[in-house]
Amino acid sequence: MSVWAKLHSNFKGLDGRWAAAGMVTGFLIAVYILGKQTDFVSVWARLGVEHLLPSFADMRFLTSALEAHRAGVNPYVSSPFDPWLRPLNYPRVWLTLSAIGLGARHTVVLALVLAAGFYTAMMFLVGRITVAQGLVYGVLLCSPPAMLAVERGNIDLVIFVLLTVAALTFDYRTVSYASYVLLTLAAILKLYPVCGFAVGLRERRRRGLLLLAVGLAVFAVYVYCIRADIAFMVANTPQIKEISFGRRVLFEKLASMKLAVPVETGSRLAVVASIIMALIISSVVKRPEFSSPAGTAMAVGAGIYAGTFVAMNCFNYRLIFLLFLVPQLLAWGGRRDGYRWVGKAFILIITVAMLLASARFPQFFIPKEILNWSVFIFCVFVLICLSRDASLAIFSRWRSPG
Repeated sequence: MSVWAKLHSNFKGLDGRWAAAGMVTGFLIAVYILGKQTDFVSVWARLGVEHLLPSFADMRFLTSALEAHRAGVNPYVSSPFDPWLRPLNYPRVWLTLSAIGLGARHTVVLALVLAAGFYTAMMFLVGRITVAQGLVYGVLLCSPPAMLAVERGNIDLVIFVLLTVAALTFDYRTVSYASYVLLTLAAILKLYPVCGFAVGLRERRRRGLLLLAVGLAVFAVYVYCIRADIAFMVANTPQIKEISFGRRVLFEKLASMKLAVPVETGSRLAVVASIIMALIISSVVKRPEFSSPAGTAMAVGAGIYAGTFVAMNCFNYRLIFLLFLVPQLLAWGGRRDGYRWVGKAFILIITVAMLLASARFPQFFIPKEILNWSVFIFCVFVLICLSRDASLAIFSRWRSPG
């Protein structure tokens, strides 16, 4: 065997996760070096990330609220220790951390631990991949939304880790029921992860369906108990269209361009039209095959994206949950039927949407939003197909003897 053949063979057998890890490591090292030589605000800005000083602004948001709570101040009304005086918009359960003494001095350590947990979870989520696939993940992990989540030390990284473990344990009988515990915990921590219960569409076990119902019931009781806090959380959450995604974002942009566009009515009608389109597509195309655990991860990711897209504007860092769709898309991309092109097309769409998800590219705002709506329609399509698979499985079980 020639030297080139040996090199090709070794390269082909390399785990692509190392390529993704190398890209992310090189990216962060370059940011650190350039930031030290100039300033981090301008370096991050050129990369599409709005950097705030002091660093890890979202983790500091939480640790400052803990200090306010410990000082007897209601952080939902006022957070005097936060550098930007941002009132809390997290569920009150986070304030229990004040009892163990966490505060602003722990911000950097906590943010670094979250980043490490996020990247570790990603390595387990993707499994062994080719180098080419690793480069795809590397681009996605270096995109503005992913880097914004890391740069801010955002709590969504905790949710990402919990949902990753939930998705990976779902298909293992010995620990599968722990996935519902993790999903319920994630929903308690940030509410929107309740959309991740879409994983129940992959459920075929009666006991699992019971646990799904219990988890949703616990969440419903929890929401009722904190209903007063939820009003504060909604009021304290800023809606900034330039660095957000959601059903209202495109219509808010059109309205800001002096177009006579009814934002609320228009966005709701667009959601209905998108769902109808997804229903039509699902009725005329071949139903996709979902593998394990990639299909389970896709169910979680599609539920999170579709649910949050409809509910309200979300900051771009929440686009990291689109990473849950990529393993199944890559699997489809390796097929020899029509879904080969579906997989490749939506990997491209998601990648471009995440690369453009930044206030740095205002000229691409409308195209970026069109891509976001395309992803929404796709996620609804996935959920419809999963719902049909689940209903067929349940119906066939009921019809089976005994």
